[in-house]
Amino acid sequence: MKKGVWTHPFFMTHTDMQNKIYFISLGPGHHDMMTIAALKALEKADIIYCPATSKGSRAAQLLHAAGIDRNKIKTYLLPMLKDRDAAYAIYDQVCEEALGLYGKGLDIAITAEGDAGLYSSTAYMSQKMQEKRAETTHIAGIPAFIAAAASAGIPVAEQEETVKIFPGTATAASLCEAAANGTAIVMKVSQCADEIRKAIAMTDDRCTWHYFENVGTEDEFRSTAPEEILSRKMPYFSLLIIKRRQV
Repeated sequence: MKKGVWTHPFFMTHTDMQNKIYFISLGPGHHDMMTIAALKALEKADIIYCPATSKGSRAAQLLHAAGIDRNKIKTYLLPMLKDRDAAYAIYDQVCEEALGLYGKGLDIAITAEGDAGLYSSTAYMSQKMQEKRAETTHIAGIPAFIAAAASAGIPVAEQEETVKIFPGTATAASLCEAAANGTAIVMKVSQCADEIRKAIAMTDDRCTWHYFENVGTEDEFRSTAPEEILSRKMPYFSLLIIKRRQV
């Protein structure tokens, strides 16, 4: 592929047909929300890496539901800790193993829920792969907040509105400021639950709060009632869309 020219990963010329490492976005939580490009890459891959926690691998479950050959799937256990050193050690192990298989001529897929370019650990692994001169291809997916807004029938932004996305380090003041000027989106809600509760108390009726859990799954939950949102435990797979109330 020529530098500076984007080419769809499944419309390559014969000169691009070497094996690759694919970073594949799986979408928000249901296999129907995977892109066709993602499914084609998963079918093409010889080995597929999926992250897992002690509760299992939601990424692997998505692949099973999509009919991907289970024999190709390899899960790796990620420690869910604030201190990311242990996670980086696991990523390094996955990279080393994947690069070894890539060196043998295999196509490798590394999966990410949502979109691999949005608060995803695959960014770290992608950089490691590129440092080793591996041929990589990134496949976009539907971010959870886009799917959440669609399921609730609300626009993420209109006309001149700005959109600001916060990770789990959001503060009450920054959320209120962003929502006053447009739309604030909070990913990793469980990591800043106390600040969100403060922000709800600070905004009165100036904002609407759209809270979501497990978007795209059979366990999906959403609420716009501040009292109900405040009572939730706010699990890992939760997010908020805060919008300025229309006058």
